[in-house]
Amino acid sequence: MDTTQGRVSTTVSEALQRLEEQLGCQLALRGSRKFELTAPGQKVFEECSCHGRLQPRSPVPLAPSQSGNK
Repeated sequence: MDTTQGRVSTTVSEALQRLEEQLGCQLALRGSRKFELTAPGQKVFEECSCHGRLQPRSPVPLAPSQSGNK
């Protein structure tokens, strides 16, 4: 992982953690290779999407490809 991707990942993770603290619930289940919205997280995503704040897009891989290309 390059340092830019690492910084973005950390920034997003910290922002999500702050939002979870403010709302008092867990919005996502996070792991090294998995990211899944909880029921409250899905509701927040749907509400924000309906108001034009978020745009759904295809999933982004959490880990670099293991194809051997560097």
